[in-house]
Amino acid sequence: MVGLAVLAAGLWAGGSLLLEHRATAGGLPKVVDIPRGASLRQTAYILKRQGIVDYPRLWVAAARLHGWQYHPVVKAGEYRLSPSMSYRAIIEVLVQGRVNRRAVLIPEGFTLARIIERLAASGVCDADDARRLSTDRKFIASLGLKAASLEGYLFPDTYQFVRGAGAKRALQVMVAQFKKHWQPLAAKAKKLGLDMHQAVTLASIIEGEAVAGGERRIISAVYHNRLKLGMPLQADPTVAYGIKDLKGPLLRKHLKVEHPYNTYLHPGLPPGPICSPGLGSLKAAVDPAKVDYLYFVARGDGTHVFNRHYRDHLRAIKKYR
Repeated sequence: MVGLAVLAAGLWAGGSLLLEHRATAGGLPKVVDIPRGASLRQTAYILKRQGIVDYPRLWVAAARLHGWQYHPVVKAGEYRLSPSMSYRAIIEVLVQGRVNRRAVLIPEGFTLARIIERLAASGVCDADDARRLSTDRKFIASLGLKAASLEGYLFPDTYQFVRGAGAKRALQVMVAQFKKHWQPLAAKAKKLGLDMHQAVTLASIIEGEAVAGGERRIISAVYHNRLKLGMPLQADPTVAYGIKDLKGPLLRKHLKVEHPYNTYLHPGLPPGPICSPGLGSLKAAVDPAKVDYLYFVARGDGTHVFNRHYRDHLRAIKKYR
């Protein structure tokens, strides 16, 4: 009996030492890609090639000692690992599937096309899948939206996505973030007679016009005042949005190009958003400043001159253009 106890103690001590073994005392972390369907043994040799473990067979033995014989396949993904980590620590990261997450920044004012490009470039999803889903009426309805596309509904923010998260997951997360920020604003929009789609459309135009954050509510007021009077919005960003592959600045000739987003030719709001507005523009759309301005022109420094009367607006155009 004593001999068995000593043997058991020796095996336990050896196993404990094996689990605490490190390839090196130092070493910088690396991002290691584990492909889908990789076995424990295949994973061990991937770790060896990356310099994370020194003895792949011993690492497999440590993993089995740790109880990983019940998890024969490693969860695919990118993992941040270091050769200074113990075999136990590496095993636990992989067992728990603690895959490395990528920070993906979506700036305010990005169009749907640019957002999809960034998601694809970051390895989050396939661009074609994202384009297809972003105009899939059934998928959009499943997100609780009444829209023809997800333009405007992918909230600008910094997201933490795993590589290969997929278009469906990425779009769901971004729409959920939009809805979280929209919900507190819904009552104000209703008081102004705007439904969600109209409010987001207006917010996207404000986003396209505003450079100085302090002007958003004033720009919003200009558009609200024009809508009340039945005046065309004459918003340059909507014209630019409707011209495919526009190169260079918007010119006077572009204002005459016929398309549904040309707010010089068509009164009222365009069919939908022209970009993803940030929270500041969403708030401004449902809480315009109490001013009677109908016109504004850019100074060229990011700010605008606002006027009530057309004659004053013409003077401002002459001065700043």
